[in-house]
Amino acid sequence: MFGYKNLKSENLKPLLAVVKILHFVSIVVLAFIPIWIVPVMYFGYSVPYTLSFAFYAMLGIISAGLLAALVAFEESYRRRTV
Repeated sequence: MFGYKNLKSENLKPLLAVVKILHFVSIVVLAFIPIWIVPVMYFGYSVPYTLSFAFYAMLGIISAGLLAALVAFEESYRRRTV
């Protein structure tokens, strides 16, 4: 469930924390979308509105992956130069 648990960084620890939080929140949103559809309909929201959160969750996962790649690149570059 926890993504990027083997990724470490000396210089970009705050960014790595953001990556892990963003990935976790995106996975939680994707997991709860099927559960939220029926109750949200009773509150007057449409199903496509609820399903639009899947787009934002996928965007979060992609963004977390790109930021994790940046952290991994920086860490490998730091190890090569030290």
